[in-house]
Parts: sequence; structure tokens; C-alpha cells
Amino acid sequence: MILDEKYLKEKKSWFREYLRQFGSLDKDVQAAFSLKAQHSLRVCDLAEELAPFIFSDSQDVILAAYIGLIHDIGRFEQYHTYGSFADRDTVDHAWLAQQVLSRLKVLQDFDSNTIDLINFAILNHNRYSIENHSDPRFIIFAQFLRDVDKIDIFYFVHIHYQQDAIGQGKKVVLDLPDLPRINPAVMAAIMEERQVAIKDLRTLNDFKLLQIGWVYDINFVVALKVIHEKKYLDTIFRVLPDTAAVRDICKKINHDITVRLDETKP
Repeated sequence: MILDEKYLKEKKSWFREYLRQFGSLDKDVQAAFSLKAQHSLRVCDLAEELAPFIFSDSQDVILAAYIGLIHDIGRFEQYHTYGSFADRDTVDHAWLAQQVLSRLKVLQDFDSNTIDLINFAILNHNRYSIENHSDPRFIIFAQFLRDVDKIDIFYFVHIHYQQDAIGQGKKVVLDLPDLPRINPAVMAAIMEERQVAIKDLRTLNDFKLLQIGWVYDINFVVALKVIHEKKYLDTIFRVLPDTAAVRDICKKINHDITVRLDETKP
């Protein structure tokens, strides 16, 4: 099997056809499905754009893009069944993606090792951290998927925070209340360069800081460069309370990003 542009085009067509069964006359439901469909297609395109900086083999580039396309395929059954994208209240959408791919025999044309790699990357794209694996190739694909997934989420919230209209994105922010307070545990995690735990989220501001803290989980400099150049974090900081603690986080984040980018300059 040759992984090339033709293959990827065919898989995008299959993906769109698969989504037809989730159409709804309810505009809010349809908006939720469209949200995830657009996210999946953008992650695929972004992966194809950035993968050549990580993978030297052109087939690995297409494979990375394909994984980006199907990484959230569990989201559609999740929302159809539960009416929510909140994993903590429903089911792990990455696990559900694996079940969907297996049931539909989507990966049957790949060899067993590549199937395991695809499943590993998908299962680890939304976890707190990537589980250990003896094959570094598995780790790299998982790291790359996590990075491009985060970039597109930054893109989405950048637009909606700018417009101050989360709208259809309320499902994405876990329906958290938009209150002025911030959980100190969230602030502490970022200052200590740790990932914010989902269990510590109490408000929309906590969720915004969780997203900002993702910069400490970006694996590849090319991904961090995109986030920095697009000024996604600046938008999120602008819609956070203007407090001394938030300003301290902003100063630290910007400093740490600059240091990491400067370290990679020739």
C-alpha cells in the first residue's frame, strides 16, 4: 500500500461519507458535529504541513496526516450517544475512536505494527502524558499528534475568545461556568511547569489556563513556533482577569517560549 496524496484524498472522502450518518435537523447538534468534523480535517491538513519537519519519509508524512484525520472519530458516537464531549462524564473519546476503527475495519489494510502505532498515537493524544513504549517511533507519532491537535484547539479558541462568543464551543470548554475566580491549584501547576489536571477545573478561567499550560507539553519546536507566531496565547491572556498572578504567569510563559525558541536558532 502506497501512502501518498491520492490515498489521503480518498480517506478524506471516506471520512466525510462516514459523517453523513450523524447529520441532524437540530441546529445545535449539527453545530457540534460540524465543530469536530472541521477540527479533524484541519488537524489532518496541519499535520501534513508540519510533518516534513519531523519525518524524513514521505509515507510517514501521509501516515501522520491520516492519524490526524481519524484521531477524533470517536467524538461523533460520543456526542450522538451522550450529547456531550466531556470524557469525564461520558467515555474516553480516544478509546471510543479505537473501538470505532476496529468495528469498521478501517485499518485492515495496514500491517499489524502500523495498526498498533496508529492506535497508540490516538489513545495517547488526550492523556495527561504519553505512556511508555519500547519503540521510539510510536512515541514520536504520539507526540506529533498531540502537538498538532493542540495547535488547532488554540486556533479554535483564539477565534472564539476574540469574538467573545464561545457559542458552539461551550461543549468544548466542558460547560464550565464563566466566573471570575481561578483555582489556586491551576495557577500553581503552570508556575511549576506541570500540566493542569482536569479534576482541578472549576471555571472557564481554569480551562483557559489549562490551555496556556499546554506550552509545557509541546514536543516539537516547529509546533511551538506556530503557536507563538499566531499569537494564540496572547488572545487567551487578554480574556483572563487582569490580576498580578495572571500577569506573572504571562511573563513566565512568554519568557520560557522565547528561551526555547532561541535555543534552536542556528
